Amino acid sequence: DELMALAGRAYEGYCRRKRAIGMMDNDDLLIETARALEREDIAREFADKFKLVMVDEFQDTDQLQVDMITRLSGPGACRLCTVGDAQQSIYRFRGADISVYRRRLDAVKASNPSGMITLPDNFRSHADVLKFVDCIFGQPQVFGDEFMSLAASRKEPVKVPFKGSRRIDVLLTTHPS
Repeated sequence: DELMALAGRAYEGYCRRKRAIGMMDNDDLLIETARALEREDIAREFADKFKLVMVDEFQDTDQLQVDMITRLSGPGACRLCTVGDAQQSIYRFRGADISVYRRRLDAVKASNPSGMITLPDNFRSHADVLKFVDCIFGQPQVFGDEFMSLAASRKEPVKVPFKGSRRIDVLLTTHPS
């Protein structure tokens, strides 16, 4: 209780200081933008402004951000394109909510199944690295049935350039058992 009270006082002081110097943090920007887009005159102005609204890393959004995006992307979010991967969600500490991503996924599956494209190819990692990831994260207790195994799109060694003409060829491989 004492720690919560101390945190509350610190936050109030932080807010007072921001107001005193006329500054906003990221949360303030999001909240004030959402409030502005709720106004009828502003909502009307932006309702048809964009041909397409594309959001990458959608797994790291929160409901406030989705509400704003929806207002900017036409009736029923008809001009909204999202890209995301639940396995890469890393911003829970900033309020990202993976259930927002899952609701979007379910909505697209229900309304436009052909509008969902799965990209199972990995262009960054060697096949042996992906096999290792599968061994660890493919366990049912880790991601359940949501884990998506990726296929390596390259099998050659990774070339690491050095100054001059020297180079080292790096081949990531597992040890034989």
